[in-house]
Amino acid sequence: MLPFMEISDSGVDLYQSEVEGLERFGQMLTELVSEILQHHGIIVHAVTYRVKSEESALSKLERKPDRYDGIGSLTDLLGLRVICYFSDQVDEVASALQAQFDIDEENSEDKRKALGDREFGYLSLHRIAKVLPKRGTLIEYQRFKDEPFEIQIRSILQHAWAEIEHDLGYKVETIPSHLRRRFSMLAGVLELADREFISLRSDVMKYEKDSEEQASIDPDNLALDQSTLEAVLVKDPLFIKLDEGIAEAGGSKVASGVASRNLMRRLEDLTTLGIHDMRQLRELVAQRQEYIWAYAKYRLEAKPASRRGPAPRGVGLMYLILMIKAQHLLAGDEDPMPRLIVGDQDEFLHPWRKVIAELGPIPTPI
Repeated sequence: MLPFMEISDSGVDLYQSEVEGLERFGQMLTELVSEILQHHGIIVHAVTYRVKSEESALSKLERKPDRYDGIGSLTDLLGLRVICYFSDQVDEVASALQAQFDIDEENSEDKRKALGDREFGYLSLHRIAKVLPKRGTLIEYQRFKDEPFEIQIRSILQHAWAEIEHDLGYKVETIPSHLRRRFSMLAGVLELADREFISLRSDVMKYEKDSEEQASIDPDNLALDQSTLEAVLVKDPLFIKLDEGIAEAGGSKVASGVASRNLMRRLEDLTTLGIHDMRQLRELVAQRQEYIWAYAKYRLEAKPASRRGPAPRGVGLMYLILMIKAQHLLAGDEDPMPRLIVGDQDEFLHPWRKVIAELGPIPTPI
């Protein structure tokens, strides 16, 4: 390896020779890490990479001349960054990657352990790694089989702190003393927020579980929100029967999962219609179940069979909302759902006219 003075004299050429191909290697590793995390069911905010700039590389050599003897000895010329949503995912990600890469434990660093009990600041897990020998035999990895790279794993809020610190151009330990306390306070706030998000996630998961249990036992006393609406669609026999009846009319089955986007739309629609609690919604569905089935049947008749797929869970609510709109429009009332565009009004009202002809006027207006 060339001594530092020779590196400085050799200029750009030496740097370029050391980083040649690292952009492509970084792209490959980003895809590989993403696949590994997906395989383990770990959802993260982002997986990115960067190739260290020449300026940054030379600066690091100047700061640590006893540790490195040239650009080629740097272990982080290529760096990957995994940004998690929550800080308790950091170790989970590290564990998933541990078995897929050759980790250099001696040169790796856990920044989380570097701070004392009364200190706040940069928190991140750094791993120096290489591809495993087995993967290094693959054609696409052969030229990089001995190339070290760094993997940084941190939460979104830890990442925010690191980016702010970098943008200000200071490390906490180098900041002027009269400003250091404010830096530490801010770092402490972010760390506290990180923990609170973990606690909030836990509480949300518990609420969802409790809602599912109550949906099977006492759904009328549930609040009406996204968690409880999903719970009754999956657990409440009233809504299950409603969706199954519509799916049967269309010659299909009900999809197993609940699409969050559809759920949010239904919740917004119900709120617009003045439906604010689960008891009110369940009474409305129970009273109009036959009308909803008939309305869905006539609407589906106008739709080619080739365009019918599995009925989404919650499809009964969609037809209920469309039916209420049709009811008001046919009666000449003010449109309760103006943001719901239906195209030609006569065509839209035709299925509802057929329902009334078959079942008579609806008994309880909303």
